[in-house]
Amino acid sequence: MVEFTVGGHRYRTSKMNARDQLQLMRSLGPLFPAMARVAMLEMSADESLRRLDMLAAFMDAFSKMERDKVDGLVTQCFVNCSRLVGGNGAGPEQPVRLWQGRDLFEDLDVASLVQICWEVIQENLGGFFATVRGPEVSTLPTSVPATPAAA
Repeated sequence: MVEFTVGGHRYRTSKMNARDQLQLMRSLGPLFPAMARVAMLEMSADESLRRLDMLAAFMDAFSKMERDKVDGLVTQCFVNCSRLVGGNGAGPEQPVRLWQGRDLFEDLDVASLVQICWEVIQENLGGFFATVRGPEVSTLPTSVPATPAAA
């Protein structure tokens, strides 16, 4: 489980079971070459060049995916991510899943959607792309492991 902040809201990913991880990996098939290319970039490469290369590779791969495949990928990520709501005097924060038969939060923009999906993918498939995650490469917020709630 990883907690991160996007667009001023706190989110928490959940770990998928192995079968769901396999399906996520399948849905990312068109993106694997781009992700592998970024992972193999020389670690001493200029940071801005790495970010530009990563963005270009992802956008190229995304542009070639069918709409239903992209929608399925986003849905799978949203099912495994919650927004933490409350905690501002209205009681403790509670996780609310982003997908409950429909997109639950209408205030999400495309940048937030991509960052949320990135975090869910890294949480569940990060072992395949360990060199991609982290402040050295990521243009997205750095995640921190969630701390267990006090009982």
